[in-house]
Amino acid sequence: MKIPPHSKETVGIVKEDLEIGRDSIIKGEGTPPKIVVEGLIVCRGRVLFEGDVEARGIEGEEDTIEIRGNLIVENSVTIEDGSLYVHGNLKATRIDIDNSLRVRGNTEAEEIKVGGSLETIGEITADKIVVGGTFEAKSDVKAEEIKVGGALEIKGKVSVTDINVGGSAELSNGNVSGSIKVGGSLETEGFLKF
Repeated sequence: MKIPPHSKETVGIVKEDLEIGRDSIIKGEGTPPKIVVEGLIVCRGRVLFEGDVEARGIEGEEDTIEIRGNLIVENSVTIEDGSLYVHGNLKATRIDIDNSLRVRGNTEAEEIKVGGSLETIGEITADKIVVGGTFEAKSDVKAEEIKVGGALEIKGKVSVTDINVGGSAELSNGNVSGSIKVGGSLETEGFLKF
């Protein structure tokens, strides 16, 4: 199914791939509004989804994809030269975003790769988190490995095996069972075990 650029459409269940042109607004059907795509969602530029989104995968390019709800993806979310903003929870196997990722709810994935900045309000759980710029977590972080090129700030509880930060790291409390490597300064607010 193809939706042309500059569209405002209401979508319920799509039994194939969904391709959306730039600067479009996609509303979900039902209460609460929901968009279910059995294939892949391909966004050709800036797209706003009003409602929860479920899909096999999401691909985006050159702008921001904003989801005013939860995003549940079976496989991967990939955005080239763009960003993702999720108002609810985000669940996927792999997340690969070139610019920035912002999640207001909880985030769950096996692997998260963000070229620019990662900002999470809810809890984040992943095997591997790799961020080129800054990673700011307002809640708990559970991961095997965190690699950040710039600065890392975790306000919640840390439960991580290895942390590698190029710049400064600010951690509250929790447990780092492997190694901590910090290029700049390391600050801890509470009791950190390592």
